[in-house]
Amino acid sequence: MQYISAKSASNPLSTFRDIRLPYSARDGERRVAFVISRTFAESYAYKKLLAYGTTEYGIYDAVLKNASFSLEKLNMFAIPCDAFAPADSTSALSGADSPELLLEVDNDNREYVLSKLYKYKPDVVVAFGVTACKFLNGTRTDDVLVTQHPQFMVGIPQPAKIKDHEFTLTGCPCPVEFATGGKKPERTINLLGQVSRIVRAAINGELEYKIRNNFSDARIIVVDTIAKFDKLLKLLYKKPIWGFDTEARSLARISNSLQILQCADSQDRAFVLPIKHKSANWTPDELAYILEKLGDYFYDNENILHLYHNASFDLPLLRAELGIAHYCADVWDTMAGEFAFDENLSVMNDFYKAVNKACGGHPDDDPDSEEKKSIGHHTLLAQCLMYGNTEYLTGSFGKESRVNIHALDLYETPDLIRYCALDVLVLMGIFEQQIMRAHDANIRRYSSVAGGIISDQLNTFGTMQRNGTLMDVEYLWRVNAPNSKIYALIDQLERDLRATPEVKRAEEMLLDREGKSRTNKLFSTQMVSYFDFGKSDHLKTLFYDVMELESPTKTESGSESYSKGFKEFFSKVNKIVAQFDDLGKAQKLKAGFLAPLLEIANRNPDTVLDGRVRAWYQFISVLTGRIAATKPNTQQIPSRGALAKVVKRIFIAPKGSLFLKVDFSAHELRLWAVTSKCPDLSAAFQKGLDIISAFRKKPDPSLVKRFTIEGDIHRVNTVTFGMAKSPELVTDDIRGAVKGIAFGAVYGRSMKSLAAALKMPLEDVENIFKLFFSKLKNAAQWLLDIEKYAQSKQFVASGLNRRRNLFGLMLYRTLKENKSLRGVFNALSRRSRNSPIQGLGSDLGFSGARLIEKLVWWETKDNKRYRKNLPLLNCNMVHDSSEMEAKYAFILPAIEIIEYGLTLGNQRKAKELHGMDFSVDLAIEMEIGPNLAMTQKWAPGFRDKTEDGSIDGKPVLKVVDGKPVQKKDKKGELVYKDGKPVYEAEQDLCGDFNHLHAIIEWCLKTQISEHNYDIDVDAVMRKIFVPSKTPKFLLEQAKSGMFRYAERYGYDTYDMTGHQSLEERIACGEIPFEKLIRKEQQHAIRYLGGKPDSLPGFSSYFPNLAAEPA
Repeated sequence: MQYISAKSASNPLSTFRDIRLPYSARDGERRVAFVISRTFAESYAYKKLLAYGTTEYGIYDAVLKNASFSLEKLNMFAIPCDAFAPADSTSALSGADSPELLLEVDNDNREYVLSKLYKYKPDVVVAFGVTACKFLNGTRTDDVLVTQHPQFMVGIPQPAKIKDHEFTLTGCPCPVEFATGGKKPERTINLLGQVSRIVRAAINGELEYKIRNNFSDARIIVVDTIAKFDKLLKLLYKKPIWGFDTEARSLARISNSLQILQCADSQDRAFVLPIKHKSANWTPDELAYILEKLGDYFYDNENILHLYHNASFDLPLLRAELGIAHYCADVWDTMAGEFAFDENLSVMNDFYKAVNKACGGHPDDDPDSEEKKSIGHHTLLAQCLMYGNTEYLTGSFGKESRVNIHALDLYETPDLIRYCALDVLVLMGIFEQQIMRAHDANIRRYSSVAGGIISDQLNTFGTMQRNGTLMDVEYLWRVNAPNSKIYALIDQLERDLRATPEVKRAEEMLLDREGKSRTNKLFSTQMVSYFDFGKSDHLKTLFYDVMELESPTKTESGSESYSKGFKEFFSKVNKIVAQFDDLGKAQKLKAGFLAPLLEIANRNPDTVLDGRVRAWYQFISVLTGRIAATKPNTQQIPSRGALAKVVKRIFIAPKGSLFLKVDFSAHELRLWAVTSKCPDLSAAFQKGLDIISAFRKKPDPSLVKRFTIEGDIHRVNTVTFGMAKSPELVTDDIRGAVKGIAFGAVYGRSMKSLAAALKMPLEDVENIFKLFFSKLKNAAQWLLDIEKYAQSKQFVASGLNRRRNLFGLMLYRTLKENKSLRGVFNALSRRSRNSPIQGLGSDLGFSGARLIEKLVWWETKDNKRYRKNLPLLNCNMVHDSSEMEAKYAFILPAIEIIEYGLTLGNQRKAKELHGMDFSVDLAIEMEIGPNLAMTQKWAPGFRDKTEDGSIDGKPVLKVVDGKPVQKKDKKGELVYKDGKPVYEAEQDLCGDFNHLHAIIEWCLKTQISEHNYDIDVDAVMRKIFVPSKTPKFLLEQAKSGMFRYAERYGYDTYDMTGHQSLEERIACGEIPFEKLIRKEQQHAIRYLGGKPDSLPGFSSYFPNLAAEPA
């Protein structure tokens, strides 16, 4: 049915969609109007918005029920924003898509919406979607919120008016679009939790959690004398919780200047301490005194928490400016508080951007600007507004002026001191409301996640952003040169991929399909392949038609996507996909990493100062609990292959240090065993740990052989499944299949996709799955149970209580029954499986990194020369891997600290702070090197024996019957190189004390040959191999005569009486473990999380932290 626009009766290019308005007036109830941006197809059939039985109705009703309402009972009506539209494109009329006409239709629709709202006079209006927000933006009457900030109509109930009718207006994303449309519905659908919260606040007409909207009565103390500073210093040590913020001259981490330090101990009092600001009047001695005392405080205190907003900036700045290598306190970042409540909120930023653009927002709100000043859920301005405080918009000095603080007079600039104080006063209020909100939502151990787990992340960010990694800039220039080896390697990757039968078959299919032939002139004159890895239709031919791999992700248009999601899904189990992934990473690495890295080396003020590159780390945009690194993205460096070596060679250990690179061993599968409490899988892992333990006590070749076979979890599982009689009989193909299926189970891959990826018959994969479920019952049952739990609770949680909120599952039935949404349902099911494991792996990495720093700090804190630079520095982390820099003299202690900190100590910390038990211990693998490309693995194994015991010395050839034995390959054929026979060498052990000695000696010699360091190798080796600094298990190897160089370094005469391992020193209390992990402070945070009504009682609950009255 078509109607002519009432306003444009003479213009038939507009048509009216007849959508009835469900509405029933009930006296005494608030009238609610839903203004809906887009009418969906089902509504046309019913000629009614939100008709019962439609997908649209189901989605809106689920959102309302999650907010404690329902469509059936709510006194509401709905209005479409697309009542008028240009005639169908099949019409004979022309010009239906002209800008003038579209503008006219837009105006007609807006007037229609406003007229209906005025006619029915609702008390509450919820504007669902961008168009609805645009139409109603002009009705808002709050001058503060309206001015320059249109995106802040989203989620914030505010007064509005049409003619003489007043109502409360709230902007909100459209739940149907989030659930079914957009670029990534499997990502946006989880924002339905936030949509529910917005709807609840909108219908109630006010924000549920609010801080003060006026801090004008708070006392602001400018600390401008040494006497005032000394009083503040005493308070800093005594008060249990402080809010901090810094004002700096720039965004640099090292070459910066700390202008002002602000702090608050409550919502009633703030301190503003000008340090290097132009308005500060300190003498040089006074400034030195302030910096030293502040450094002492941040280096060692017993505060419960330090509150920040965007601590990733403040922490490295404070470390650099105060000359401290360690930040003692746990940190609560208000961004982390929001993230721990609902990690999906950062996905809202695209909606904010769209609303701002549609409403003609202020230029400063442009999310593409460098600082992203106002837009986004996690900015401090946004958080304040969402908790009911508008002071940043009312003062004469606002957020947009902060970049010039260093140049302004602190006392003469209106509201500048107030602005500085407000930055910390609001932190106290937001922190309190976050605690209360999580308590009301019954989020278990929320406080220990936001103030413990994410605190470990943030403190580690501070460490890495302050330390960075040294670059070989001369080598970097060579790598970027046109004739660089990296270009040849990339070309080789592409040639290898093109040479595979699968790509050749795909190319033939494309040529046949398009009627082309290899005998065309193009192919007779040039060596050019027709297949293009940059074309989606070519990729679909390869992966879907030839390899029968179905991508788990779709493009915005709904076609198969072969980008990140596809690669992650299949690269671990399919060689062709892995090669395709490697090629893409290599091409991206060349353009997106190496060239920018050279720019950083030449222009970044921090790097120019000390030659070290520092990435920016953040967690907000990574929903899994992992992290992101930018400028540069150090996480995109490939972990293996020739290309990886070329790139990693850029990063070198400085003279006086070596790299210690550490990875967790079989981390995700091990954590699956722990999380599922599977005794069989745990026992399989424990077998490998027992062999390593025996090897450390007495290194023996037989143990190495056992470790190679029995320590391989995939070989052990193959035997468990009855597919081989013993681990040594497991073939590489069967091992790969079992490994692929184990990962496939965790990541929710279908048997069909696994069969295609592994190139195995579907029946064989199904049989292995049956064996898997029958032999590892607990692990398999957990996969089923966690999916059911997610469907029931709309979230899953790791062993450390970090949640992955899957609010999209409030539409469980709709998603499962609607074929078009089945892909979204499957994506949510996969996330329910892998999130508790993947997120846990990352969290344990940061928890361990923080514990390692604490242990090193404790061991060296009385030595002032280590205050600025600890002898073990964490330089970078990539997923589960850490790259650390150890001073020569600290290498042996570092080995023990790193292993304990990431394994047994990490487990104890997880148990004491978060209540997590481990059915099998964590394990790590360690490499040592002069640069990141030339690291040597130190683990049980075999290596060629050399005459002098070194890594690269003359090999001792294996001789039988007086003749050297020629090597054979896996097929049993003799090995030749350059036409000459290659002979076997006698075997020496890896992973023992001798091997460690050989690795370190080789690293020092390589630093001389590769980096031109002036090193006396013998003198440095004597500095490293000191008996009193040697881990006990290595000392026992030396004392038992297994260390060839015991006499050289005095191990043969060293008295081991009283020499304890790190674990023994902790057990006897010499190292106060509970103090290092701040157990008392963490329990204080948990107490606050459980009893928010007792927030004022911090001090009384912990008398040893009680503050004296100011």
